[in-house]
Amino acid sequence: MRKHPEYKIEIAIERYKDEAVSLENAADIAGVSMEEMKETLRLRGVALKGPEHKEEINDDAERARRALR
Repeated sequence: MRKHPEYKIEIAIERYKDEAVSLENAADIAGVSMEEMKETLRLRGVALKGPEHKEEINDDAERARRALR
């Protein structure tokens, strides 16, 4: 894989598409930042799963707390 770093990206994309890894883990596998991984996925036509930003996570958590009341 050292001779062909693009293989790491391909593996990361496939594992992300199969929902075997999170976006963060896919970026780690590929050896790129999360933003680079997001852009790579977008360019490949792969939909991002789940919230992309901390604010979205916080909003989801707040809605869940309100629903439990």
